[in-house]
Amino acid sequence: MIINIWTANKSKIQTIQELDWYYDWFKINELNPIKVSSGVNEQPLTIEETLTWARNRAFAAYSHSKCDLWIWMESWLMKLEWSLTWYVACECSAVYDWERYYIWTWWWFEYPKIAIDRVMEYWEDLSEAYRNWWLTDEEKIGENDWAIWQLTVWRINRKDYQKRVVEYALTSLHNKNLYI
Repeated sequence: MIINIWTANKSKIQTIQELDWYYDWFKINELNPIKVSSGVNEQPLTIEETLTWARNRAFAAYSHSKCDLWIWMESWLMKLEWSLTWYVACECSAVYDWERYYIWTWWWFEYPKIAIDRVMEYWEDLSEAYRNWWLTDEEKIGENDWAIWQLTVWRINRKDYQKRVVEYALTSLHNKNLYI
């Protein structure tokens, strides 16, 4: 199976590679990471913005190499008034098989309030907010496990929750007759 993934993020690429064993029908012969512009805010703040981000990347990546599946993953901040910081992080995955999208969202956790405040006040993305508050010196916190590892005291890493959301989207694809 030839898979195109709409990212150059190492963590997301490794997540897809590790799913190769999960389903007997999901065997990766070729994995093509493709970085394309989304045309929207680097730090999505709504599900609509996140899905627009995905659609724009899909259209931009369409001209790239032929494949059997497109896979996309993205996290965004969702407003949730009863949460501690008013925003929770969510993860979304979409699998596209040239007929339709299979989309799943999952996982809610809260970033530290000082990081959320920087995102909302200065329109920084979470990586910038973390660096500006000396929470990390990493260029992109999404490229590694640091943020989620720190928040969960080294119990959950980024690939753990990314894997779950992609698995759910692949489950929908595998059982697509149930979703028609």
